[in-house]
Amino acid sequence: LTEAIRETQKGISKARANPGTNKKCAEPFMCILDAEELSFLTINAALTWTLQKHRKTLDQTNFSMPCSVRKAKIAEFLGRVVETEVGLKLMKERIKSKLLKSKSNHEEEAFKGVAESNASRRNSKKIKRNKELEKYLQNILGKLEFDKPNRMESIVRYLVHCNDKFFDGDLLPTWDTTIQVKVGAKLVDMLTETAMVTHESFEGEEYPAFKFARLGRGRNVDWNGPEIVHIKKQAEFLTCSDEMLKVVENHLEVFSVLHPKYMPMVMPPIPWTSCYSGGYLTHKTFVMRVRGSRLQKEYVKEADALGGTSGHSPLSDHSYRFDQVQELGAFEEDYQMVDESGGHYPYIHGVGEGEIEEAVGSSFSVGYGKKGMGPVYDALNSLGVTPWKINKKVFDVVKEVWEGDQEDLRLLTDLPRRGEKGEFSQPEERFRMSSSKHNLTLGSLSESPYEESVRLAQNRRILRENRENHSQKCDFLYKFQTAKEFMDEESIYFPHNMDFRGRAYPMHPYLNHLGSDLCRSMLKFKEEKPIGDNGLRWFFIHIANLCGANKMSLDAREEYGKDSLDAIMDSARNPVNGSRWWAEAENPYQCLATCFEIAEALDSGNPSTFSSDIPIHQDGSCNGLQHYAALSRDEEGARSVNLLPCDEPFDVYSRVAALVAEAVERHAYDPSSNLHNEALNLLGEVDRKLVKQTVMTSVYGVTFVGARQQIASRLKERGWTDKDKIYKTSKVATQLTMDALDAAFKNAKDTMKWLGDCASIISKSGEPVSWTTPLGLPVVQPYRKKRKFVVITTNQRLILQKSNEDLPVSSLKQRTAFPPNYVHSLDSSHLLMTASECHSRGITFAGVHDSFWTHACSVDEMNEVLRERFISLHEQPLLENL
Repeated sequence: LTEAIRETQKGISKARANPGTNKKCAEPFMCILDAEELSFLTINAALTWTLQKHRKTLDQTNFSMPCSVRKAKIAEFLGRVVETEVGLKLMKERIKSKLLKSKSNHEEEAFKGVAESNASRRNSKKIKRNKELEKYLQNILGKLEFDKPNRMESIVRYLVHCNDKFFDGDLLPTWDTTIQVKVGAKLVDMLTETAMVTHESFEGEEYPAFKFARLGRGRNVDWNGPEIVHIKKQAEFLTCSDEMLKVVENHLEVFSVLHPKYMPMVMPPIPWTSCYSGGYLTHKTFVMRVRGSRLQKEYVKEADALGGTSGHSPLSDHSYRFDQVQELGAFEEDYQMVDESGGHYPYIHGVGEGEIEEAVGSSFSVGYGKKGMGPVYDALNSLGVTPWKINKKVFDVVKEVWEGDQEDLRLLTDLPRRGEKGEFSQPEERFRMSSSKHNLTLGSLSESPYEESVRLAQNRRILRENRENHSQKCDFLYKFQTAKEFMDEESIYFPHNMDFRGRAYPMHPYLNHLGSDLCRSMLKFKEEKPIGDNGLRWFFIHIANLCGANKMSLDAREEYGKDSLDAIMDSARNPVNGSRWWAEAENPYQCLATCFEIAEALDSGNPSTFSSDIPIHQDGSCNGLQHYAALSRDEEGARSVNLLPCDEPFDVYSRVAALVAEAVERHAYDPSSNLHNEALNLLGEVDRKLVKQTVMTSVYGVTFVGARQQIASRLKERGWTDKDKIYKTSKVATQLTMDALDAAFKNAKDTMKWLGDCASIISKSGEPVSWTTPLGLPVVQPYRKKRKFVVITTNQRLILQKSNEDLPVSSLKQRTAFPPNYVHSLDSSHLLMTASECHSRGITFAGVHDSFWTHACSVDEMNEVLRERFISLHEQPLLENL
């Protein structure tokens, strides 16, 4: 690949080097970086994007292509990466030039560029920057060897022209999307043409590492642009070949190279004190994932100017060398690139709220009140300073299960398969009789046309399953390798930031406590605390929850754990070769971690003094409905989601299932009903599992079509195969489930409708829906209509969709998304309030949206805190303030 890029750079034609005043060409931009740099960036991007869990294809259909990424997506991403590297290279040249300028005053005489006399006074600054850029490019491109003389001058003239025409003369420009895509597409094309892999099992043969595959539907996309374009709605995907996947699987060191930018930290993160100051030591990050919304970023900055942290720093208890960090930050400040919207926003100490607003000229007026971001920063800091470590016992079991001959245990615990499923081969010819349409054939043949079509369909399904398994294997190896690298660290930390609704997330994306059962099981608190008198009780309750026995009273769950004590001890002492009781749990590896802890506590002789470090979870009951019940003061709804005292937890999913089953029986026994046939199909099929996902997502705005697909998936899991029957039956089941939800949660539905009506009125006025959370965080919904445009590369047209602040808002998306987003902002406020209060009380705390974690000894106190914070949150007139 390096050689191919180098040849492209050297042999660039005159037409490509300077294509004209209005054309955008990729090759000149590829000449700014060395071929080796471009090669590394391309391979790294291709592996990182393809070795991920499978992504959904066009139209969010259920069909997926594992180990792949759309070419348009990776082309734009790779173009942005190259752009960033170019900016850094120009920055280095600028620094070098300034150092030389301090030694010599003859720089203007040595410069040959556009004469300033030809420009007006208004453009003098732009021309000065173009002169600088021309000089820097001459220094960089002078190191390349071109086949033709004067080629470098042509390239420099074109790049300076692009800087002036497309980038408004900025020295460190943001490339046009078309240029980004063309640069990325050119590099990806060269990768597929040159990259080959070999392996000892290939018997010396070389195979392509990557290839392109087309997938999509046959509908047309009309685009009204400079030319009329009618393109079938198909997308080209860059896929990782099967041979490449085999090579990667046998070289785990590849994953250490492909780790993401943000890894777990081995020291406490920098506390958030402003929207740009916090988190990692060397990576400058924004406190919110704004999804490209400039308006959201500006609102956060304005809220930030109203006040920083609100009184205490969660890092005050740690021996943290801020002087070293400040020195490092000062060094970084001179060299890092910051865009126009990315500068540090000042935090003014000792100034009142009104004075701050006057001092910085803030126009922030979203929502009710102006609290600043202090409470939000305190909560994020509280989450970020929780120290973790790798659970070595669980890691060793995972390693043994993965590397050993334990295929049955791997499948039982949801680990990917090590091997592949074999395809069906064509049978040998034999003398037989075969029937086809209007014909009966007697003779020697291997299979009939029908049998061949069945075999090929089965092979396609096997191939898809094998590729999905490859993708899951890569995802597993990412997490496994991360745990292995941090195995010997005394403590690790997860800096947090937020999404635009205020939900807190660890910035490291793979091995964290928001992940799967496997991820959660391999993490435990660094600090060990004696479990106390109630600790063993919470261990037993926790293991019952992990086994799925969470619909009983707490006492019944404790008895469940005690009754399973023999199995728990066997699991702890012989996890792989014993009875494997732990492997049958809903969350097997977390269950195993708890088995280890219970066994150690009992073996200690005095469980109350045993020091434990595993987190105990307390989960909300359909948390979205809990917030709706509290907002609407719906007593019956609150009882259904356990906001009122009760002997046993009320199961809202079972309640809805009972209402649906009752309606099904009524229609099934009424021959005159329009739903009679479908209701007969549903007799005996309605249970908690059938309606759970629909009930869970109803508060988050699931549509009728989405709910029907959810129920259809449950029916397919039960062996239903008739597509027409599945469609009609799932449609009726969805209708009855929605009716049952309306009956069970009328007040919640009314509140959702009111929120949607408000959003509709706002969006029709041309404004996005925005509000302020109870903690003072501004939220702006980023949904706007997307602009489609076509980028024509050397061998195809790529359709891109872009959304920016200049486009009109999407009224439909603003309306449908507001109710769930508002509830998400409330549950995030509740978690952040709980995190801050737990930290102030010295309680170790971690949270996953509506799941709250702490040591066994502090579960009772944390339960008090989260209920107090919930009451405190909903005592406010939230809907009135909204």
